[in-house]
Amino acid sequence: MSLPQRNSTLPKRWLTDPTLTPEVVSALSAYHPVIRQLLFNRNIHTATEADTYLNAKPPADDDPLQLTGMGEAIERIEHAIANHEPIAVYGDYDTDGVTSAALLVQTLTALGAEVRAYIPHEPAIQIAADLGVEPKELPDLVTRLLQLGPDLLSRSAPESFPGGPLGAVALWKAVWEALRLEERYVPIEELDAYRVTPSVSGEVLRPIIEANGDIRMHVSNGAATSFLDSLPLLHPFGILQCHDIFVTDIQQYQTSFRGPGKYDGSVVNWINGPLLAAIGRRTGYEVKYESFAHRAGSNVMTMTARVRE
Repeated sequence: MSLPQRNSTLPKRWLTDPTLTPEVVSALSAYHPVIRQLLFNRNIHTATEADTYLNAKPPADDDPLQLTGMGEAIERIEHAIANHEPIAVYGDYDTDGVTSAALLVQTLTALGAEVRAYIPHEPAIQIAADLGVEPKELPDLVTRLLQLGPDLLSRSAPESFPGGPLGAVALWKAVWEALRLEERYVPIEELDAYRVTPSVSGEVLRPIIEANGDIRMHVSNGAATSFLDSLPLLHPFGILQCHDIFVTDIQQYQTSFRGPGKYDGSVVNWINGPLLAAIGRRTGYEVKYESFAHRAGSNVMTMTARVRE
């Protein structure tokens, strides 16, 4: 039996570890050879740099303004605060997601920002009734949930959560299902002038827009760039497989809003599947989506990309 022939001329990029210099070997002699190599790969050449890196010490030249777009983000937040514009904070329902979201809400509030989310009246009444509280008490419960987590909240308010932590988790799910945040979408005026990735223009969106009309959606620039950069690394007979929250029908941006957490997250977490499929077709790859086989009822999808026959 012979295997089908596929395109074997795809460019490949092989990255090898740089060779340690004698000076670095001496400077990092206190560390295992594997650790020395990993440190050197990260451009760490001295014992002082290694200690700073491994112990998570802020570097002497640490400056948050070095982060790409930080200056623009600060200006935008200051503008929102000065003009009393609402700011919506999204956070995953996991340890770092909940704590960082709560901290950011507290910080922005202390700076005078209007940080809020809106739960429609009818769902708020139903959620409050299920908990045995008044609708006006929900904001405080949600804030405490963000600050304390489901375990501590259920202990501090056992009358509202007789089922323990799972009852508090159920509250979070119910709130996320009802939540409607005022999201700001930026219209794309000229597709050919817009960059989805550094090498792909907004023209790749035209078939999607023509098929679905003027619709709000996420372009998922980061995911698209990462996807495109990964394709050349595939073996001609290999596949790229990824499990995440993919929109498989653009209309889902109109109809779906799920939560909580990264893997059952709100629509803001979702990746534009039709866009990745369009990029794949343009570069000679077939992209398919299927429900995640190992978690029934989840929003997680499995994306598979392979060289098109």
